[in-house]
Amino acid sequence: MVKKLILFLFIFAGLIIAGETGRIAGRVVDAKTGEPLIGVDVIVEGTPYGAATDENGNYLIINVPVGTYTVAAHYIGYTVARVKGVKVLIDQTTTVDFRLKPAALTTDTVTVTAKRQLVIKTAVQTARVVSTKEFTRLPVNTLGGVVSLQAGVSGGHFRGGRAGEVAYVVDGISTQDPFYKSSYSNPSTEAIKEVIVLTGGFDAEYGDAMSGVVQVVTREGEDKFSFKIKYLTDELFGPIGELAKADRIKAANFGYDRVQGHIGGRLVKGLYYFVAGDYYNTEDYAAHRYKVPRPNEQIGIEGKLTLKKIKGFPKITVGGNLTAEQWKWYSETWRYWLDHYVARKQYGRRLQTNFNWLLGTNTVIELKAGYFYQDVTVGPVDWDDMEADSNNIWRKLGIWKPYIMKGEKYVLHNDTIPPDSAVRCMYLMPEEDAFKQASYGINNPYGVYGLYVGEGDYRLFHFRSSATYTIKGDLTYNYKKTHEFKTGFETKFFDLKLYENSLPWDPQPFWDAYNYHPMQLAYYIQDRADFEGLILRIGLRFDYLNSDAYKRMFPDSLFRTDTVKAKPKFQFSPRLGIAFPITDRIKFRFSYGHFFQTPGFTYLYESLHADIARRGNIIVGDPDLDAEKTIAYETGFEAQLSDYLAFDFTVFYKDIYGLIGTELIPALPISYYLYQNMDYGRVKGFEITFRKVLHNFWYLNISYTYQIAKGTGADPWSHYLGDMPQKDYYLSFDRPHTLNINPGISLPRQLPLFLGGWDISFVARYVSGTPYTPTNERGERAGEYNSARRPATFSIDSRIYKSISLGRVALTFYVDIYNILNTELITNVHSATGSPSWDGRIITPNQFPSGYIIIGDMFYHPAMDTDHDGYITSNEWYNAYMAARKPLVDNVDNYGNPRIVRLGISIEF
Repeated sequence: MVKKLILFLFIFAGLIIAGETGRIAGRVVDAKTGEPLIGVDVIVEGTPYGAATDENGNYLIINVPVGTYTVAAHYIGYTVARVKGVKVLIDQTTTVDFRLKPAALTTDTVTVTAKRQLVIKTAVQTARVVSTKEFTRLPVNTLGGVVSLQAGVSGGHFRGGRAGEVAYVVDGISTQDPFYKSSYSNPSTEAIKEVIVLTGGFDAEYGDAMSGVVQVVTREGEDKFSFKIKYLTDELFGPIGELAKADRIKAANFGYDRVQGHIGGRLVKGLYYFVAGDYYNTEDYAAHRYKVPRPNEQIGIEGKLTLKKIKGFPKITVGGNLTAEQWKWYSETWRYWLDHYVARKQYGRRLQTNFNWLLGTNTVIELKAGYFYQDVTVGPVDWDDMEADSNNIWRKLGIWKPYIMKGEKYVLHNDTIPPDSAVRCMYLMPEEDAFKQASYGINNPYGVYGLYVGEGDYRLFHFRSSATYTIKGDLTYNYKKTHEFKTGFETKFFDLKLYENSLPWDPQPFWDAYNYHPMQLAYYIQDRADFEGLILRIGLRFDYLNSDAYKRMFPDSLFRTDTVKAKPKFQFSPRLGIAFPITDRIKFRFSYGHFFQTPGFTYLYESLHADIARRGNIIVGDPDLDAEKTIAYETGFEAQLSDYLAFDFTVFYKDIYGLIGTELIPALPISYYLYQNMDYGRVKGFEITFRKVLHNFWYLNISYTYQIAKGTGADPWSHYLGDMPQKDYYLSFDRPHTLNINPGISLPRQLPLFLGGWDISFVARYVSGTPYTPTNERGERAGEYNSARRPATFSIDSRIYKSISLGRVALTFYVDIYNILNTELITNVHSATGSPSWDGRIITPNQFPSGYIIIGDMFYHPAMDTDHDGYITSNEWYNAYMAARKPLVDNVDNYGNPRIVRLGISIEF
């Protein structure tokens, strides 16, 4: 009933949205006397937003959507003053002051360009802002690529936090996978207007995140029609390097093709549209040292319809997206049997709507509703079913050939079994469709048995789906242009479903099946006070979770089946941020906060219904888990050294409590593992950034992060089947040093001859290696946990493009180069040697018997019998074994990408 009500609200609300907003404030004075001018009309041109100055000449314009504007001041007897290039940021106040001169004619106008505010005066936290233009210049094609270049971010981890501790918010609605807290609905870069990366000190209105928040504002149509299509490829560099018998071939061609584009404009007066699309296809999505068969295909469509620029009427928009992705994983052990290895497909859709109303000049009410769905299916592909699936609409159109996983029809589309029945996963499918048990064989070019899988299927069927229904409400009240009081709530309803069998051919498999409907509720209140020499942000957040599930009353005895309902969980999160502006360009800041995150739902519900007494080593969820907690401090200094140069320095410290880990439960009749709030982490470090914005045709961004991340577990599974100590050690994703240098040259198209329209950007990146535990060649620990480190990596990427104007049409040619120096990037090593290509094991010919394998023997293979005399000697066996073993030891996944060159072209008008 609740979900139907939400869907009704989507329709009834008229699909209303207002986008994320900020404020414009300032003072208007007489240019000669310096006296304040009362009643001056200050307007944001091209919008219905504006305000009048008070008795002190101050004005405040609230609820202004994020973007860049021209702000004008009109006053009888004075020249009209316009300031263009005024940039409004989410949740921040942009200052625009006016000094009006008396005019002989009322039509006199003075237009100036806004001073660059490289230091955001009202920000009390660390905020990195990336605009559409910066996206265009950087050698990246995804949101994740841009986020990874920000200070404090390394390998997907924000300031030493675990993966999944970051909230991704698109136009105000969270787009996280509730099972694992990972982000999925990443819009195309063509649809992104602005990205704000918060790595610390975020306000009380942001919750369910401990390490950071990524806010994405998507684009919308404008008066001027716009169209763009862009194509990037590496397939112009000859044939793809295939796997050779004894080695892999280094390739310049990874089968990469990407098409991105958008179209936008005005349908009728006041009604605008914007649609962006992204299609991506590659034959090796990881692009490591060698090209291997690891295909990936993605489709994404983002759309927005907006009613705006009508005075006295609210801005109305509907927005959302559809995404589909599928890829096959790669393993050296399965390299000659990849059709039976694991693949993954996932689909997502997002729809969101807001009601935003400005009451008077100082109050805003906003109501948001959102729907976010995704499903994920993992397992070996059923190629026969795919060929038989000729009725699929995508296949008919030739756009998409969706994978069908082995077991999918039985588990997901079998009407003879009740939907929530565990039978779907306990007995995965009828005999004729059964998984075959994987085993090693000699179907490899070396003829060696025991190293490569040669028959059977990968041991997994996994399906999960989640639908998240969100309702948010906010009330903002501005008091005397100094205080912005804001309060609001957020309610989320979930529909979670999972079917899994990770040992489908076994009579007692690892299986799981459930359908739960948890609920989250949050409420916050905060004040943002902007004084002359003090900026204050103070807030308090309340979070509530009802897991709506039962757990074992006696976890130490599997004979006892009594259950008890998990208690609802709640916590309070105080937040405090202070900034001390010394001048308009220099400030100190400090923030402190408690940040909570509810555990991913897989840690609450996993294997609650499984018969764990029949199978050891099972991990069981606990619906009574508490939220994970971070207490974070940071202090920083920011200075704008000139109109084009800025510098900031930030020191941070975090204590992290109640992280999820696995605890061994010595139960009767068999032990098992239980997810518990048992791990702790501690992170400390500092960040330095230097920014020179585009001026005199060049720009430069430098960021350096130093951090130390220690704790008792790097992820929830660190203690599973291991003897990890409950003491601090370097976490497996700890990287002490991260340095990014981004210089660039941008020449306007107006320059004469061939000089105009060039843009050249470089990203040089140095990153420390991650820690690992040293062992001997037998795998026995030979040192302290994570006491050794993998090598550091250094690479340089570049984007070069040339734009040519042909009337309204702009034709642009691109060259993207990754790892320009073709540096060998080592990402993993063998724990016994510290080498990516040698595991320390000594093997000699006399370890192999002679003459035992002859023609007719099931293990005989001509590739081993190099002299073709009918039997295999110890030397022949040794040579074949070492050749076969080399790709497994010198694993392709131990390396990063080689030099990659992609060429592209775009047409835009």
